[in-house]
Amino acid sequence: MPNTDSRRTYCAVYKIERDKTQVSGVIVDDDVERIRSRLDTRFEDTPNDTDVDESDEQEEVESERDDEDSLLLDLGHFFDPLGRYYELSYISRTLKSVYSFGYFNSVLLKYAERLDKIDEHRGTAICEVPEYEMIEFQRKLSRWDDIQAGIDSFSPAVLLGVVASYDSLFGELFKDLLLLRPERYNRSDRQITVSDLLKLGSFDEVIEKVVTDEVDAITFKTHLEQVISFEKSFSISVKDDFLAWPSLVEIFERRNLAAHGDLRVDKRYLDNCRKANVPNTADLKVGDSLAVDDKYLTNALDVLIDFGTRLVFAAWVKQIPDQKDEAFVAAVNTTYELIKAKRFSVARSIAEFILNNYSKVGSEGDLKALTINRAISSKKLKDGDGARKILEDVDWTASAPIYRICVSAIKEDLEAVINFLPIIKATGEIQPNEFRDWPAFDWVRGVEAFSSAFEITFGEPLARASEVQTVTPDLPSQASA
Repeated sequence: MPNTDSRRTYCAVYKIERDKTQVSGVIVDDDVERIRSRLDTRFEDTPNDTDVDESDEQEEVESERDDEDSLLLDLGHFFDPLGRYYELSYISRTLKSVYSFGYFNSVLLKYAERLDKIDEHRGTAICEVPEYEMIEFQRKLSRWDDIQAGIDSFSPAVLLGVVASYDSLFGELFKDLLLLRPERYNRSDRQITVSDLLKLGSFDEVIEKVVTDEVDAITFKTHLEQVISFEKSFSISVKDDFLAWPSLVEIFERRNLAAHGDLRVDKRYLDNCRKANVPNTADLKVGDSLAVDDKYLTNALDVLIDFGTRLVFAAWVKQIPDQKDEAFVAAVNTTYELIKAKRFSVARSIAEFILNNYSKVGSEGDLKALTINRAISSKKLKDGDGARKILEDVDWTASAPIYRICVSAIKEDLEAVINFLPIIKATGEIQPNEFRDWPAFDWVRGVEAFSSAFEITFGEPLARASEVQTVTPDLPSQASA
């Protein structure tokens, strides 16, 4: 379930025609007045008698919005950008079935069908290629080989992009957190040259340079050293409790092989993986070939998003304690979005991490929402007994109806769910559309008795005839912890 404290969202999709050019975009906010203000800024023509051009004005507006949001960290810092790569992992799976097989069937098989058949073995025709067609035949084979090679290199290339994005996001997070506490440099013995000082216009620019230099220095370290520096800088501990740490190490090492060694095992890979207790490396030897397929990519994304989100949450609660409530709300919404994206193992892992380590500082409502999301994830991973135990370990007796109906739905207690519907309608805690969307109701939504009770309660059918059913392919769900 998501956090429902701020349910209303507004958007404005705008298009501006100006000087034979078009500027378009979407503004999303929970405050209509802010949307109006931003639309005014977008549509307002820049006076001709000033030296400020439209791009500068746009930068100023975006800067104001950034300042407005800079008080909060973003728990989706890793999930939002890295989550887009899940679609590429699906594309890597479909390339072979669509593009490769398509070329094979439409070109190679059709070509072979018009050749003279001289024999047949195991249901396959053996044909003779005339000498005058050999050049054309070789051209088709070369094209086939290129397609196969391109498909084989696609997933490793995606892995390079995934790890590069993670590294960039890690550096950005490190820098943002350092800038939140510039007073830490009051006692620093870090030196800066006079020439650099003369080039900088203010103390803020000095801090910016010092922080940038520190982050740049850290990015040249190994990933293990980066994490250790991060934890030390912000007084948190994440690595030791992360059960998928060996997988994280292996991802970085395989990325290095993809970049430098054609995915052939080298001594560095073996040494670092064995040191981190990476499973299934005991029998590997230098020169062995590894692979990167769609299943590996989705698991790598799961692990990187899981670990990165833990870093953000732990640093947020520790470094900005007066914003812990916002951190927990973000955790509830992030695990919900992960469930919606069918990344159940990641959602469960993050929820468990927070519930096991930060339950003393979270509000009762947020902790119960995280517990529900954890149970949903477990049940989606076909661990029904585990989901039930998660729910039964919490006393829901005095909880608000919004929590109790979700618990009943996950337990598939249809009678209890139906009995809660009039109460929910009266309190307004869940809107009709949310019954159609929330994963907690997946196990009762298709039951006729629930659909009938829903229609009687809310005066509208649960499934609307105007709604278009779309089917999206499932990505492989592999536990990351």
